[in-house]
Amino acid sequence: MIIKRAFINLSGFTVIGHRGEPAKAPEHSFQSYDQVLADHADYIEQDLEISQDGVLVVSHDPMTDRTMNRKYIIDKNSWQTLKQAEFTNHEHLHRLSDVFERYRSNPKAKFMIETRLLNNQMVMEDKLVALVKANHLEKRVYFESFSMVSLEKLHHLLPEVPLLFLNYNEPYNYRQLQSPRYNFLSAVSMRVSYASDQVVKTLHQAHKQVIPYDNFSENISRVADNRKKFDGFFTNYTGVYTHQNKCVEHPQAITTQAKDTTKVFDSPFKRAEYRSIEGKRLNLKPNTTWQVNYALKGLDNQVYYDLGSSQWIKAPQPKKTTLLSRIWKKVKGIF
Repeated sequence: MIIKRAFINLSGFTVIGHRGEPAKAPEHSFQSYDQVLADHADYIEQDLEISQDGVLVVSHDPMTDRTMNRKYIIDKNSWQTLKQAEFTNHEHLHRLSDVFERYRSNPKAKFMIETRLLNNQMVMEDKLVALVKANHLEKRVYFESFSMVSLEKLHHLLPEVPLLFLNYNEPYNYRQLQSPRYNFLSAVSMRVSYASDQVVKTLHQAHKQVIPYDNFSENISRVADNRKKFDGFFTNYTGVYTHQNKCVEHPQAITTQAKDTTKVFDSPFKRAEYRSIEGKRLNLKPNTTWQVNYALKGLDNQVYYDLGSSQWIKAPQPKKTTLLSRIWKKVKGIF
């Protein structure tokens, strides 16, 4: 336990690229992972599913249709079928072995890998550990799971690797994790809205780090507070946490009214990635007002305002004043 804690604490605050960096590229694509490394994350996250023929596939969902151009149930199809699915950037679905092959020669690439049960059975753990050992990555991986039995098995198979327990059952009695039974855990994660001061205190007393997540409703206005309160964070905006992308806080909140229909984007770093509900683009209607506290310069070098919950709008451009209008203003001032 002491060895694992020391290993984690060497990096201070731990920044984990949530499924890569989905604010800038398709989640779990190499493009997304490359961006996370460029933005200096401590870990790249991989969610695991398993194909019908036992291949570990990197995907958050059991089906491919949310993020890819084809609809496959991963555990009902062979890898030969699944690899035909493409992201919007035309990369194909990746195996965990593909990820290791691409990044194992880069010593800065470390992997936060999530296991899960399939039909309430542990089917990933042995394959995962075999892959880690084959690629000599024992000191560059961190295992996470919502399943405590999966974590216990992983600890038995590879005791030197740190383990993170993911929790979504709230309210949860975190005091039970102070029991010696859970000494194999290094950290705990939960939705940031449940990570109260008391929860953090309880877990720190149990010698567990607290590394929350916020999925895709992440509010970048909390970055400074999160860095002070927690030991790390699963983020979609790695560059903001590592100061690669400057997040501008306005001295006073901006309250503006949309004169025209205003497009809402899901990120300032993607081209034409509009927010949508059931396939319909989300817009702010004319005369809608909003309050903004933070801004980022986007991929197109324009400033975007953060509305919260992964909703961004382009900052209104200042109106260009003509020489005639400036003269007219002065004339009006005289009278």
